[in-house]
Amino acid sequence: MQERYYYCQGFCETLSLNSLNPILYQGEGEKSVEYKKVKMACSAIENGTCDMAENCKVFFDAPEMMEDDGANMVKTKYHAV
Repeated sequence: MQERYYYCQGFCETLSLNSLNPILYQGEGEKSVEYKKVKMACSAIENGTCDMAENCKVFFDAPEMMEDDGANMVKTKYHAV
């Protein structure tokens, strides 16, 4: 299973800011071209401070399926330092 991240701009109600938010997509097989939206991968969800994981507007506004065209999806998630 291949994983890619798509960064969708939107307003985070938990953090009260407009930013690029990572969404995890997964594809089948070793050379996937199509990826299906799986879950939010933002810092608020990862550190347990978000109670909107099931109702996140940014997540619902992101495309259900995406193709990896080399421009819109990345293999690793950016971590702010």
